[in-house]
Amino acid sequence: MTRVSFPLFFVFQPNGTLYDFREMLVIAICACLCDMDTCEDFAFGHTIVSAFSTELGIAFGQERVAQKSNEITAIPELLEALYLQGFLVSIGAMGCQKEIASKIITQGGDYLLMVKGNQRGFC
Repeated sequence: MTRVSFPLFFVFQPNGTLYDFREMLVIAICACLCDMDTCEDFAFGHTIVSAFSTELGIAFGQERVAQKSNEITAIPELLEALYLQGFLVSIGAMGCQKEIASKIITQGGDYLLMVKGNQRGFC
């Protein structure tokens, strides 16, 4: 599959409101486990990593985690497809990796990563 990254700055809400994405600064990265009851298109136990705006209630993108892998490998692929210039990217402890932080900075974004006790040397 070919990935296309493009800046999408405006979206109309059903009530007719026009939002400017550049005013919304946070992109949250989160993973969820799909099960057969809620996600019939995927095999049981597949994880999906999403980039979303809680303010707008929309997802900017999603990446399926490969079998026998975890979010650490899917997050960089998802970030590659996103326009991050000027956004703050928030990721939980699983995504607290130097490669992920570097990718966010390279693409012009800032990051907020949760650091666990066993990651003292991260900074």
